Amino acid sequence: MIGLLYLLTPYWGRGLLALENELAQANILGVLVPELSEEQLEQVLGVVLVMKDKEKRAEVLIGLVPHLWGKLRPQAIEGALEAALILPMKTREKMLSTLAPQLTGKLLERALEVALVVDDKWGRARILDSLEPHLTGELRTRTMKWALEATLASEEEWQQEGMLRKLAPRLTGELLERALEATLAIQDERQRQSMLIELAPHLTGELLERALKASLSMEYEWTRANMLHVLVPKLTKELLHRVLETTLTEKDERSQVDVLTILASWLTEELLERALQAALTMEDDWRRAKVLTALAPRLTGKLLEQALEAALIVEDEVDRVEVQIALIPQLVGELRIQATKRALETIQTLPNQTIPTWRRREMLTALIPQLAGELRIQTIRGALETIQALPSSDQAYLLDVLVPHLTGELLEQALEAALDMEDEGWREMMLDILAPHLAGELLERALVATLGMEDERKRSMMLNVLAPHLTGKLLERALAAVLALPALWETRLLTILVPQLTGELRTQAIKRALEGALETKDEWSKTQALTALGPYLKGHSLEEAVETPLENVLSKNEQAMWDQMPVLTMLAPILKAKQLERVLGAVLFEQGAAEKVLLPLISDQPGLLRSFREVMADALLFMQYGSRQDMMQSIFLQRLFTPPIYSPETLGAITSHIIEICEEWNWL
Repeated sequence: MIGLLYLLTPYWGRGLLALENELAQANILGVLVPELSEEQLEQVLGVVLVMKDKEKRAEVLIGLVPHLWGKLRPQAIEGALEAALILPMKTREKMLSTLAPQLTGKLLERALEVALVVDDKWGRARILDSLEPHLTGELRTRTMKWALEATLASEEEWQQEGMLRKLAPRLTGELLERALEATLAIQDERQRQSMLIELAPHLTGELLERALKASLSMEYEWTRANMLHVLVPKLTKELLHRVLETTLTEKDERSQVDVLTILASWLTEELLERALQAALTMEDDWRRAKVLTALAPRLTGKLLEQALEAALIVEDEVDRVEVQIALIPQLVGELRIQATKRALETIQTLPNQTIPTWRRREMLTALIPQLAGELRIQTIRGALETIQALPSSDQAYLLDVLVPHLTGELLEQALEAALDMEDEGWREMMLDILAPHLAGELLERALVATLGMEDERKRSMMLNVLAPHLTGKLLERALAAVLALPALWETRLLTILVPQLTGELRTQAIKRALEGALETKDEWSKTQALTALGPYLKGHSLEEAVETPLENVLSKNEQAMWDQMPVLTMLAPILKAKQLERVLGAVLFEQGAAEKVLLPLISDQPGLLRSFREVMADALLFMQYGSRQDMMQSIFLQRLFTPPIYSPETLGAITSHIIEICEEWNWL
């Protein structure tokens, strides 16, 4: 009935009152309210105010409020508020939070009074939070204070964190200080850190210093690091200096590394020098390399030279390369060239057991974009040679880092490397990576190599990769190769080639693909092929082509047909009018099926409307022996009972008859 009453007639009020089920009334009103006139809204308000179900009464009244004006609005708000106040806590909280934006004056004060006596601290905080933005002056300040107190008194940590996250942007002065004091008093360090992270973005001056001091004194390294990540961007030069000096007085190098890497992006030149000197004196090779890598983007002049010298004596080859790669963007001239060559040489010579492929890939990804001109070309060539010396699996993984930077001779070299691979699987993957970048002679060589693959499946898969890039003679050669493949692969690849073909070649390809699609026993493959070919088929060819898969779907039992719905969805856009009529009766009243399969076609095929209506009428006729409740629940899908399927006049007539049934045909 929700759908039938979407467009109303003068009978709507009696029809609504005829429904004894208040849940049904509430659901219908949720749909209808935006469409009602002022007079109808007043009648609805009268219906709702006498609902026995308090939760539904409050819910519908809240939905009504935005559409009411004048004397009706405060009446609805008051009714919703009174209903909400006697509901269970969880529901009351939800209702009051939703209602809050509509409350003013005495009603707002009344809601506030109720919120303050809520026993559950978290629930009280949430209600107060929803009311606070609508208050003014001293009352608003006090409400924020009450909300903060309720938040800090909440039992669960996640409740405190969640509410503090919402309140923090609005806390100022004494309230912000109160929140910080309460947070610093928390014994559990992890919880204290979580709460401080919520407050940190809003702290300044003395409060920021207190938070920083508390963070530096945290016992665990990870909690201290997490806090500094949040606080450091807000620190003044003086506070940064304090953090640095505090860090450098620690004996534990591990703690120093964490803090120095966080500080690196924010230190001034003077502080950078202090941090660099601290890094250079670290005993642990890995820690020294990590801090140098973090400081590298900020270094210039003598500091840069010192860092480069330190990088060259890092014992671990992988760490040494990473520091050099971080320093290269800041280097110029011969220093840059030499650093790049050293880094690339190390990347090339490191054995697989020393450096995992993913890390080698990261190094190349970081190194290449920093280079230009001849140095870039030399580096890419060297990297390509390195990749060729690796196992096939590593080559395929690393090549996609280089491919976007390859042109001319280098792209040809990469193609040769791919074609020389003995393993056809890896060769296929390499060609797949290269294909979008190939053209002309290189594309032809890739095609020749593909046609020479012994394994038909792999050859077919590679043709599938190359096909979208082929034109002219290469496209004709690919077509000839496809026609020699097994039927299933031939059909799949022909559907890919058809859009690129023209004239007689396209006609022949369509014919062969259609024949293959109709012969295959794989329904999914058949449907995919027919869907792809649909735009290129005309008249009877298309109608005949889809007949078999359509009949297979429609002949299934209800559950099996539902399983075939994706197939039907693919077929629907290419079905002819008579075929669509057969689909109607099968899916019209299946929840969701009509919307997926048929309704999207209405605007494109107006002729479908008549059949749509006829099938619906027949279906309704067979329901005359059912109960009123069963009928209402089973047939009224909202999108089926709306324009353009039915006009407002027709919907009005249907509504009138439904109301008559509800009111007078008591024997149903």
